Amino acid sequence: MGLRLGKMLCLWRFLPSEPSLSSGYAGSGKFNPSSRSLKIISEIRLVLLFLAQLRNRLVETSIRNLVPFMVAAISIPGPENVPAHLKTHFNDLKVAQVKTISLLTYLIKRFADYVKPYEVSICNSIVNLVVTCPESVAIRKELLVSVKLVLETDCKRGLSPLIDKLLEERVLVRMRKDCFETMWPLAEIVHRGNLSLSQQHLVRANFASNTEGIYILVQGRILDAFMGKFSTLKLMIPQLLEEGEEGKDRTTLRAKLELPVQAVLNLRVPVEHSKEVIDCKHLIKTLATGMKTLIWSITHRHFTRRQGTHPPMLVSPSNIQPPQSFKGLREDEVLKASGVLKSGVHCLGLFKEQDEEKEVLTFFSDTLAIMEPRDLMDVLALCMPELVDCMIFNTRLVHIFSTLLGAPEKYWPFVDVLVNFLVNSKLDVLKHPKSPVGKLVLHLFQFIFGAVSKASPDLECILQAHVPVIMEVCMKNATEVERPLYYIQLLGFMFRAFARCKFELLMRDLIPKLQPCLNMLLTMLEGPTGEDMRDLLLELCLTLPARLSTLLPHLSHLMKPLILGLKGSGDLVSLSLRTLEFWVDSLNPEFLEPSMASVVCGDFSPVVTLETCTLSLGCESVATSWKIRQLQ
Repeated sequence: MGLRLGKMLCLWRFLPSEPSLSSGYAGSGKFNPSSRSLKIISEIRLVLLFLAQLRNRLVETSIRNLVPFMVAAISIPGPENVPAHLKTHFNDLKVAQVKTISLLTYLIKRFADYVKPYEVSICNSIVNLVVTCPESVAIRKELLVSVKLVLETDCKRGLSPLIDKLLEERVLVRMRKDCFETMWPLAEIVHRGNLSLSQQHLVRANFASNTEGIYILVQGRILDAFMGKFSTLKLMIPQLLEEGEEGKDRTTLRAKLELPVQAVLNLRVPVEHSKEVIDCKHLIKTLATGMKTLIWSITHRHFTRRQGTHPPMLVSPSNIQPPQSFKGLREDEVLKASGVLKSGVHCLGLFKEQDEEKEVLTFFSDTLAIMEPRDLMDVLALCMPELVDCMIFNTRLVHIFSTLLGAPEKYWPFVDVLVNFLVNSKLDVLKHPKSPVGKLVLHLFQFIFGAVSKASPDLECILQAHVPVIMEVCMKNATEVERPLYYIQLLGFMFRAFARCKFELLMRDLIPKLQPCLNMLLTMLEGPTGEDMRDLLLELCLTLPARLSTLLPHLSHLMKPLILGLKGSGDLVSLSLRTLEFWVDSLNPEFLEPSMASVVCGDFSPVVTLETCTLSLGCESVATSWKIRQLQ
């Protein structure tokens, strides 16, 4: 049996090189006889193993005769340049050789003495087949499994001199993407092959560079699935909410049909709609949790960009340069992530309980917070209109923004996108103080200027382009709109923020607008404004965003708002008193006295004013009282 199989293998030592030599069988529509069929050789190993189990006493003799023929068969290199009409025959030869090597590696453990003399020839044949075998996942995987089995035996001595050749990327991995599944034996090669440090480095580089495409593909498909599922849920949520409102006291058809059975078994009839709502809630929570994990894994995935123009297989380990790596999302991943967020915020309408909704909102907030700043800006720029529109009806979505403002490295890209969106498209809605969208926009501006206390230079650069525009719009609408309360409040948020954090560049840009702004505020003070507006106007006059040296030309105009503020109540009096004390400490009496003389007269007697301050503020005003009496 072994002798016959060996002769069959050796019949194909040489492939026919002319078409006429093979046309006798293949060209005339006839099949090759079994003695010349490589496909028979590929499958005969299974027959051999079956016969070996039936005839144990003949196995050793047959193997002794068979091994030399098998070694000779796998050593056939074949022609270097295969003609096109013989390509199929050549591939069949390589497949038969791979199957034969698979059988040989099985025999190595049981009949090591018979195989040992041929270990060098077997290892040379294995490496040659790794180079020349067809780019088939199954065939290459079987061949690399044979490499793994050889490394587990003493025959690995014959493979050691060839390990550098085997580890070349064009040999081990090839260039076809469908052969990436054969990367897993690399770990066995590293573990069993006693590799040097340079060889281990080369293996790691090959593995990292060639599995990157698989990870990108898999993560991209998962992100696609998340986006599709959230889009489907977005369409289902309104229907579920509508059914919940219409069918509170109405059982479904299925419940009616099941009623007799439930009555007999004394079981409660399930409410189909509530079960569907619960299932959707669980699904949304699961998707939101998974989205956070997925974005984290994509963000922290390092893309390797190769250096130079040489193919990777021609670069020796000593010449390998450190790769350039970066973290973040690709352009298509940014689009998918923004699609998930757009659809996901609509799904939050299903959560009626605040605790449940806050949990899901935290997942979405954390997902955005783990992104790189550049990716966060891109995602928010695509989602901001959708987010703001949803916040009009669900104000708890502001939790997402508050989380981003609390993140140390994420608040400035978030503020950049948000203030740009609000200034370019939402300032006009402040004309309507009673509208929900106006309240929301004003609240968002309060968030933005509340973050100014972080005093980041990046934040000043971001606001520098928008603050002049905000002032222009507010000043214009304050005199044109019937009730400009929100515009005045917006100026108040802005002025208070700049008072806490002195932005030199911003203040310098606002110098040309101080005189028009002060004129507008004084005009409104003299007009028929309500008490709520009056206190805001006085506060704005006393907190103009400018240095005292810049305000000196306008000091006489600021004296009246100061005196009115001292006659006010609460925080306004405290602000006025601090402002007056600052002026007294910073300015010479010769300069300050003429400015005060124009307004401190009649009903605004300094004695009355100071007594009022002392009664309302206690000891805080004593020092200032003494300083002003000295000034008088």
